Amino acid sequence: MNQGWIMLHRSLLDNGMLKNHKLFPMWVYLLLRAAHKAHPVNLKVRRGDGTANCKIYLKAGQVITGRKAIAKELGLKEGIVRTLLKQLTKAGSITIEATKNYSIVSITNWEKYQRTEKSVTINEPSTDQHLTTYNNGNNEKNETNNTPSSNTDDFSSFVSILKRNLEEFGFSFTEEGLKKRLKKSWEEDGEPLLMAAFQVVISVLEEDKKLDDPIAYGLGVLRNKISENST
Repeated sequence: MNQGWIMLHRSLLDNGMLKNHKLFPMWVYLLLRAAHKAHPVNLKVRRGDGTANCKIYLKAGQVITGRKAIAKELGLKEGIVRTLLKQLTKAGSITIEATKNYSIVSITNWEKYQRTEKSVTINEPSTDQHLTTYNNGNNEKNETNNTPSSNTDDFSSFVSILKRNLEEFGFSFTEEGLKKRLKKSWEEDGEPLLMAAFQVVISVLEEDKKLDDPIAYGLGVLRNKISENST
């Protein structure tokens, strides 16, 4: 979990962050904790009076965290952490997607500043489905765009994990049925966009909102994302 390295851009010398002795450690902390490539994450979340396991998909440059966790690791008060996160959000350095169970912090322009100079390819999630919340081992396999993917093993892995995830919410799909409905989008739209769309689906379900067909909903989210990217 604590292997690898990150890059720091020299623009830090000009934007005043170095002079802020609380903001700079917060920024470096988020960079160190962010995933270096897309992968599924296993979480235990509150549901009703109990808990349930679910999987979400992190993209490169994203980290699952909360104010309490950050405050504990940085030795700061929660109120200060809240203020620092607002400052980073206002500056456009991060975006935050909050649910009642967790928050996903996304580093803006992660690929631009953290990619290596070597050629990069998309090859995630890994077929061994190694689940870890924070993975910072910077290597040659980082995604830089939404290049369509046709890797059969990766597609099967994605479908298998999605199936088990949806089962946690009472849905029953066969893997063959999911593959039939998702294969075209996987090949034409690309793995990162499809993963991001169904991460939204899981977030909606975690908020106890009713979805008659989570696959149709996810594909609708995907179409909206593509439309936003094209404008």
